[in-house]
Amino acid sequence: MDTIVLFIVNRICKFYTSSIRIMVSAGVGAGWSLFVVVYRMQARLLIDIGTYVVISYVMIRICAKGKRGKEVMQGIAALYAVTASLGGVMYVLYYETAGWFIWYIVVREKEMIVLAVSAVIIVIMLYRQLLWVREYASCMCQFCCVVGGERIQIPGYIDSGNVLTDPYFEKPVSIVQKQYFENVLKENIQKEKLKYHIIPFHSLGCEQGMLEVIIVDAIHIQCGKHFKVIQGACVGLTTQTLSSDGMYSALIPAAYAPTKMVG
Repeated sequence: MDTIVLFIVNRICKFYTSSIRIMVSAGVGAGWSLFVVVYRMQARLLIDIGTYVVISYVMIRICAKGKRGKEVMQGIAALYAVTASLGGVMYVLYYETAGWFIWYIVVREKEMIVLAVSAVIIVIMLYRQLLWVREYASCMCQFCCVVGGERIQIPGYIDSGNVLTDPYFEKPVSIVQKQYFENVLKENIQKEKLKYHIIPFHSLGCEQGMLEVIIVDAIHIQCGKHFKVIQGACVGLTTQTLSSDGMYSALIPAAYAPTKMVG
């Protein structure tokens, strides 16, 4: 159950963590439960603190590698919400439908049924995760735009099809969903500092159009153990959603693909 909950939390919070980390995190929760049962802990307050504070934090921390405190707290809140929601769904299915009849009348070997259902769910999740890895993982990256003193973190995707070049500055253009820069672009004076301009393009599902572009101080791109820093990079701002499943919000040109190892 912990594994299912963490997979859902991972999608909601967009941690983009691996299935291995999710399994390790679920193992921590299962290990704590086993410890409580084996040693027959009677201190109810200690158990509650360990379960709802310490273990919950550790589980989310494992999934949310590199995330800040606020994002970790959001993950913990999502963990509570998903757990409560699944508990409610199971309650309704059991008591408000024919679930109780199936459980007590139809099903005789209950342990085998639970094992079979759990196995099917796990296989489906692993298969979906494998498809995701094959489609996205090798090109997914952490994309950070530095603007003044502000660092804007955006989930990115190295797109070999993005060959857009700024005709004025003769630089490749990374395309980002505009909402990430709403605060930066509030004042016209800020637009001047960022060399705000508009360029023509022939992509993003359109035959032709115009794209807003700014020059940021730098962009930091990290894919696994590889990273790259580009000073004075061009960033195009689009109002379109770049990923239908919300897995990324920036398309980075292949020319900016990181090659240098971290550390």
